[in-house]
Amino acid sequence: MSEEFYLNVDSRDRINGSISNFNYQYTSRNVPLNQPYKVSLTQLEFPAGCIYQVNQYNNVFKYSIAGTSFTYTAPIGNYTVIEMIGAIQSDITTNVTNNSLTTSIIVSFDPIYNKIGFQKTNNNNAAVIRGSTLHGIADNSMYELLGIGLNDMTLTTTVIYTDNVVDMAPIDYVYLRCNQVYSNSFINNNTQSNDVLYRIQIAADRNNKLYLSPNDVLNNLVSLPSLKSNFNFYITDYKGRLVDLNGTDYSFQIKLINI
Repeated sequence: MSEEFYLNVDSRDRINGSISNFNYQYTSRNVPLNQPYKVSLTQLEFPAGCIYQVNQYNNVFKYSIAGTSFTYTAPIGNYTVIEMIGAIQSDITTNVTNNSLTTSIIVSFDPIYNKIGFQKTNNNNAAVIRGSTLHGIADNSMYELLGIGLNDMTLTTTVIYTDNVVDMAPIDYVYLRCNQVYSNSFINNNTQSNDVLYRIQIAADRNNKLYLSPNDVLNNLVSLPSLKSNFNFYITDYKGRLVDLNGTDYSFQIKLINI
């Protein structure tokens, strides 16, 4: 007969580490250790809306006016498209004023197209919006957020729209991972993923939490080859990079079935 038990994990109970990557210790209380188990996530309370969609990997916007290059680095956080283009426009205006430039750039948003528009104010000087990071490490890392394509955008006095639509929430999901589990799963060719316990969809408004009950997480069994009393839990993006939860703790329950 299978033996089963539940483990209620809260990142506030970590013995060391950070909220995003912590070690958790529990007292076995006659639970058979060093044996194989099946593990299933049964409940989750997660600060999905507290994950910053604009982070150190996608917060750089580059442009040039009159042959002078400028870089705007957005403070990390969660932005609406209006908030982001307002911040970019402020940076452009400041640089134009400080450098006594006779040409500026106007940034706009079309809600029907869901695209960003750029135009220069006159033909006194050239103005260019740099293309995506896919075509050079010195280019815009903000391309996915703003819908910027591969190529540079050479501006005219007519509005030119980005190739792609705006996506101010490019992080659709993160992975809850555990050092003890093992699954034959794949993320991509570059990231190992056999320790993925659950894929968490970021389906929450800004600054809000996500709550999953047993009905939301049915049939998610993964293997645990040999149970120990110390677990390492951590949160990563699809590239295996740790995700900052910005000081907000989370909790979950897992069911372990001795096999």
